[in-house]
Amino acid sequence: MAAPRHLTFHYTLKDATGRLLDTSRGGQPMPFLEGIGQIIELRADGSMTHWYAAMVEFTYVVQGSLLITSFTSASGGAMEQTTTEIRFEGDALIQKSAQSGAETRMTRKRAGGPHDAPIVGVWAYAHEAGGTAFMMYTADGRLIFRLPMRADRGRWSVSGDKLTIGPMPAAARLTYRAEGDQLVLTDDQGKQVTYSRAELLEFQ
Repeated sequence: MAAPRHLTFHYTLKDATGRLLDTSRGGQPMPFLEGIGQIIELRADGSMTHWYAAMVEFTYVVQGSLLITSFTSASGGAMEQTTTEIRFEGDALIQKSAQSGAETRMTRKRAGGPHDAPIVGVWAYAHEAGGTAFMMYTADGRLIFRLPMRADRGRWSVSGDKLTIGPMPAAARLTYRAEGDQLVLTDDQGKQVTYSRAELLEFQ
C-alpha cells in the first residue's frame, strides 16, 4: 500500500432542507491521516471477518465539558486542535459543535474500566457518508476512528505455518508467521502483507 498522506479539509454539513448544521469555514481546517486499511478478526470459534475500513487516529483530552482533539503531522508540523462541548446521558455521548450548536449523538458499544473516565470506551454513530462509524477513546488519550466499508465473513484454520481463510468471497491458503504484535501473511506469489495487532472495535 502507498504511504498514508497527512491532509486537511474544510467541511459544511446541512440537513435535508439545506439548513446549516455545522461548518469549519472561518476556522481551522480539519486535519486527518488518510488511510484505507484492512482488518482481520480471527475468533477462537474458527469464524473470521475481513474488514475494509477508513482509519484515522488522533489524541484527545477532556477539560470539564470540553473535548479537545489534536493531530500532529508526522512531518513535524504544527499541532491542529478541534474543540467540542460534550455531555453524557446514560449510554449516550453527545458532542455539540462550538460553531453551529449542532449535536452528534453516539451510543456506547463498550465501556472502559471501572476507574476510567466516562468517555473511555467505544462509541458508534450514523456517519454522514453512510454506515456506522466507531470512535474508541482509550485511557491513555488516543482517539481511534474507524468507518467500516465492506465486511467479508468466513472461517479460518491453521496447519503448521499455513493459514486457510475463506470463503471471503474466495478461499485462500497463506503462509503466516507471527512476530510480536505483527502477523505477516505471504501468498503463493510471494506477496507479503503485514498486519499489526489492534484494539478490537467490535464492528457490527
